[in-house]
Amino acid sequence: MKIYNIKSILAILSFLLTSSMTSFAQGHAKKDKILFVVTSHAEKGNTKEKTGFWLSEVTHPWSVLVKEGYEIDFVSPKGGKAPIDPNSFDLKDPINKQFWNNKAYHYKLEHTLKPSYINASDYVAIHFAGGHGTMWDFPNNKKIANIASTIYENNGFVTAVCHGPSGLLEIKLSDGEYLVKGKKVSAFTNEEEAALGLTNVVPFSLEDQLISRGAKMIKTENWKSQVVTDQRLITGQNPTSAKEVGLHLLHELKKETCGGDLIKPNVPIGHTTHGNGVNKVIVLHNWNDPSETWTPMLPYLDYDKYTYTFMDVRGYGKSQAIDGNYTSDEIANDVFNLANKLNYDTFYLMSHSMTGIAVQKAALLDKNNRIKKIIAVAPTSSGGLHLDEKSLHFFNAVVGNYDYTLKALDGFSGHRLSDKWKKTIAKRAMKVINTKAQTAYVRMLTEENFLDKMKNVTTPFLVTSGKYDNPDFILSVQQKSFETFKNVEFLDFDTAHFPMQESPIFFATSIENYFSK
Repeated sequence: MKIYNIKSILAILSFLLTSSMTSFAQGHAKKDKILFVVTSHAEKGNTKEKTGFWLSEVTHPWSVLVKEGYEIDFVSPKGGKAPIDPNSFDLKDPINKQFWNNKAYHYKLEHTLKPSYINASDYVAIHFAGGHGTMWDFPNNKKIANIASTIYENNGFVTAVCHGPSGLLEIKLSDGEYLVKGKKVSAFTNEEEAALGLTNVVPFSLEDQLISRGAKMIKTENWKSQVVTDQRLITGQNPTSAKEVGLHLLHELKKETCGGDLIKPNVPIGHTTHGNGVNKVIVLHNWNDPSETWTPMLPYLDYDKYTYTFMDVRGYGKSQAIDGNYTSDEIANDVFNLANKLNYDTFYLMSHSMTGIAVQKAALLDKNNRIKKIIAVAPTSSGGLHLDEKSLHFFNAVVGNYDYTLKALDGFSGHRLSDKWKKTIAKRAMKVINTKAQTAYVRMLTEENFLDKMKNVTTPFLVTSGKYDNPDFILSVQQKSFETFKNVEFLDFDTAHFPMQESPIFFATSIENYFSK
């Protein structure tokens, strides 16, 4: 018979009590639960310097998630009181203070559960909070690794921030492969460790160990927020990324349930409407140009039959000043919000390039079959845009840079269009695109991947390509990207990346032929 000591019994009772109290307070409604993992280790090697978990890497994602009704439980390698890194104990941070004053959650953190008490099937996600202490006791804890593996393979999510990804190192899936193998991951970098003077204090390089297990390490500048999502793994680079990790997890969790429901219904998304036809069309633009990119084809559209609404995504054109998370979910939900505002019960949807991934997400979320058909012009795949390091550097260099924008436009136009055309688009981009948004949309394009979920989508798609387009967008690539779609047609224009500008009459005719048949 297994015998528990008095502290263990009290921990179990407190867990049951706080869970029961929370359920009672919410009208006995069952809520999805998320498991937070914190370290039990309190000292940096032999330095005698105190450490533990980093407070904001718990509190900031906690705040995001509990507001949406999720219940958080805490586990640590040893159970019991988890040490807080004293350098992170900042109650001037209002979220830290809010957490610290929440008696139920403060108590949970003072009485964390042991891994042996955890039933992985109770949780929709697991979050590894950082702090230097994790480097000593996360990697070798097989019980917590098995819990995380079970949650992930139950279609749950695994998240980690800063040094928290040390908890990912020994997570293996049922096929025997490491969870991180082949996935994009962000974590505390070698450069950040060196900046703190702790390279020779920590027991290993977190960055190097992740790479040794097959992870694709994604880094940004020291102390700059960065979050990477790859399938159901969400990771953040440092403490400034903690809230964003929570937000990304929240968006991923909502994907399964929102069905086009509103995330931010009161945001006045910028748009322009042409025509008064009974058939409604919402149109999205590309990464280098707002909705004006469609202007050359406007004279050739049938405004008696169709009403076209050209929407600017957050950070562009008429929506330039609107802040956001800049994800495909957000764009998709802004589309549904705009349709509601305009009283469009059903509508057609058309995208260009970057927003191709967003209209695919809209189709995935469209539980009420409001979208009649989708035209995706030179779209980015729902599997993401796979760029090598040089190409990714070039994309980021384009942001807010006139000369690099000219180079990008020249490449995507197949070196076929005039300098005047390129300069016109580039000048407009410098004026009407928010660089923060444009940078974030690069992450959307390169880090999101939900291709495996699209195979059951039945929304009709017309996917167009151009014979002179960039190799990542030509017909054969599009056919491969959309091969699992149930209802898709392809049309290859005698153009490069901008058929609405290069061949506006034929393009306008082609899209309306597809809508009407």
